Amino acid sequence: AGGMDEQKLRVLMRQGRIMLILDAFDEVPENLRPVLEREIATMVELYRGMSLIVSTRPPFVLSLGRFARYTIERLNAERVRGFLQSQAGHNAGAILHRLHGLQLAQLASNTLLLALLCDQLERGGDVPRTRPQLLQAAVDAVERVERQKVSSGGMVLLGWSERVTVVTRLAQRS
Repeated sequence: AGGMDEQKLRVLMRQGRIMLILDAFDEVPENLRPVLEREIATMVELYRGMSLIVSTRPPFVLSLGRFARYTIERLNAERVRGFLQSQAGHNAGAILHRLHGLQLAQLASNTLLLALLCDQLERGGDVPRTRPQLLQAAVDAVERVERQKVSSGGMVLLGWSERVTVVTRLAQRS
């Protein structure tokens, strides 16, 4: 939280300004999973405005009850091309070429990660090479949107990763 005190963090959680992303939950040791699941359930109950995304590999499934579950299939080359064409239009070929040239095709294994990669490619600069770096870039993008909201009085045009974040939040709440 970088200098943020616990009280301020709790306020932001209640306001729905925090998105908690727990990646690779299946890698948590089995003996700790029930305790962590109870902690997660408690947090969700206390901070109803907070968004929560938990990723895990099959066959592991959380026993949290009322949460929506989604299966993200790996993208094959045809689906990647189709996704890029629908989202990037005439830039699709160039983006696909860059993904392969930078050896990032493996990282673009689902539409969320592919969309985040495309956003990073469009922004220029350093392109994340690992999943954690890519997710950090998404968090940074959300922070930029929050800063833009403050400076523009609430009206913001969203980029790729911001749109993905909004859709993810909506999916989590449905």
